[in-house]
Amino acid sequence: MKIVEVAEIVASATPAELLAGDDGAPHLGIADNPIWRAALAGDLPVDQLRALVTRVYPVLAGPGRYSFIAKIGVIDRDDGTRLFDRLYRVTHDANSDADAGWRRMGEALGIPGDDLAAALDDPTPEARDLVDTIRYHGEQSGAAQAAGVAWVLERQMPVLMGDLADALRDHYGVAEDALSYLRAEAARAEEVADWVAHLIEKYFMTADSYTVYEARRAMREAGWGWTALTEAD
Repeated sequence: MKIVEVAEIVASATPAELLAGDDGAPHLGIADNPIWRAALAGDLPVDQLRALVTRVYPVLAGPGRYSFIAKIGVIDRDDGTRLFDRLYRVTHDANSDADAGWRRMGEALGIPGDDLAAALDDPTPEARDLVDTIRYHGEQSGAAQAAGVAWVLERQMPVLMGDLADALRDHYGVAEDALSYLRAEAARAEEVADWVAHLIEKYFMTADSYTVYEARRAMREAGWGWTALTEAD
């Protein structure tokens, strides 16, 4: 077999154009799935919603709670300092405690505490895979890939949490005082969006063509991982 060396990789578009094309793509929109759409509209049967909330728990809490911090190893020192500052503020806000807050919300929805604890102790394969994907691209791939994964998941999560809180209150009878974690996450939407936009501008928009390709592949892996988790039995 003849191996052909490619002298130069030619981009099909600029990083900004490629990202604009990705924005709104169904496989990259974490709420753009029939299951999530049904949940947010109040149309998902409550037993299926309980199963979804349980599956997602170890990605947002427990094993996955700090997975987005993994990028500390690939971003520069100034951004690492900024990341740790954000982490400090979140960890010192009782309402932002994902372990306790998600559990409180789940129990208010009728999920036994033992089931939620079991989900943390033994996450589903899909939950493990997604956490591993986030960590891998944060620790080993590079800053552009880590920024891309953050653009898919971290950027969209606060909005989804706010919409989920509204749906649980309006359609599933969950009291507002059980939604404090979701509300705290939703309140961070602008801050998180600004942070991710900074990472994208600094590490994705300035990357060479091949690195942009790899970053977009990492984005798809994150999107597919979230879809697999959402749709798991």
